Amino acid sequence: MPSNHFDIVIIGGGASGMFAASVLSSLDKIEDSDLRNKKILIIEKNEELGKKLKITGGGRCNIFNSEPDIRRLLSHYGKAEQQLYSPFAAFDNKKTKKYFESINVYTKTEDRHRDFPVTEKAVDVYEALYKNILTNKNVSICLDTSIIKFNLIELENINTKSQVKSIEVLCGGNKKLEIISADKFILSTGGTSHKQTGSTGDGFRLLKDLNIKIEEPSPSMVPLISNNEWVRSLSGKVLKNLKVTIWVDNIKKKVLNNKTENKDLDINILCTHFGLSGPSIINNSKYVKEYLKEGDVFFSIDLFKDLNEKELDQKILNVFDNNKNKKLKNILNEIYHDNILEKVFCYDNNLKDINLDSEVNTVSKEERKRIVQTLKNLKTRIEGLDSENNSIVADGGVNLTEVNFKNFSLNKIPNLHVTGDMLNVSRPSGGYSLQLCWTSGYLAATK
Repeated sequence: MPSNHFDIVIIGGGASGMFAASVLSSLDKIEDSDLRNKKILIIEKNEELGKKLKITGGGRCNIFNSEPDIRRLLSHYGKAEQQLYSPFAAFDNKKTKKYFESINVYTKTEDRHRDFPVTEKAVDVYEALYKNILTNKNVSICLDTSIIKFNLIELENINTKSQVKSIEVLCGGNKKLEIISADKFILSTGGTSHKQTGSTGDGFRLLKDLNIKIEEPSPSMVPLISNNEWVRSLSGKVLKNLKVTIWVDNIKKKVLNNKTENKDLDINILCTHFGLSGPSIINNSKYVKEYLKEGDVFFSIDLFKDLNEKELDQKILNVFDNNKNKKLKNILNEIYHDNILEKVFCYDNNLKDINLDSEVNTVSKEERKRIVQTLKNLKTRIEGLDSENNSIVADGGVNLTEVNFKNFSLNKIPNLHVTGDMLNVSRPSGGYSLQLCWTSGYLAATK
């Protein structure tokens, strides 16, 4: 370690920590000249920076949400909406887009205003940030280093406020104890989602020792476990444009159709080897978690939400009439995409007795009726939620009453800032989590 005193120490080299360091390295973009030539240290407990960032969004990286209406955008942040107006006025999704373009990360917009890098590679976002950090000769990086303690001093003439004087860390493979002092500390160690990437709640434990109020983290967005054979046989396939009804002990609880204003947004489900995933699933997993406490949970999936049973029957009849002498298995893709129906026929209890090798003209009216009813009401039982280690987002974190949202510092400790997943801010998937990282990282670095 070249020195034991720095101007700014960033603890945690994830999305918000890397962004804070990248912003500080973009000297021509920083209006406050006092920030130039600051000595900066990044401390990361893993052997590399950005471990979670590289896999976010299934490796595609939903980098931000480009919703143009700021009120609608912030409405997705739950109880934190009002506190976030001021931070987003300083650094919102438009400024995020402009900043990433300045470091050669260009984006494209998909449904629900979700923006992805045009390369569809999360690693490209990581590499752009990392490359920009390295342009600053005043940045040092310590990997494989864990913080074990904050050392505080009381501020004179300021009631109930303290300041971090130094931190104690264990460095490298030999875990040598070092004491590092700084003027400003940015705590960006993340929450408890994707624990395999190192997000194990270390920062929360440290803050509790400082009497900072922490809301206990719990997974709020996770895939669902289903043992139905038809689901698992479709691992990697996406069911598109659905209507999904959630039942608990035969009582209807919730209908997923993403209706906003007068528009139905697509509900899609990714089938996996263990069950169901995708944004529509993980955004509703917190409801399913509660439903599982009440009784048996089933999903009823309508593959043809825009057609009633009579219209679907006519659609199937038209396909049959155009392919009278073909085998049933060879025309299923004309009814629904991507060879999905063949697996449904093979494994769903209502359809598995229908011979896929039979010719279309031999399918009986009763069998066709069963096909229609099943495709409008495809059922799967939900056994539970996937492991907490695989949660996309975990609720909980620093209680918002502890935070000064002008720069994400702690009210009681003004030179200690908390960013990103450290904050107790509820949000769905769709680019909202990373935007919170960018906004909080920017303000913690520059204000």
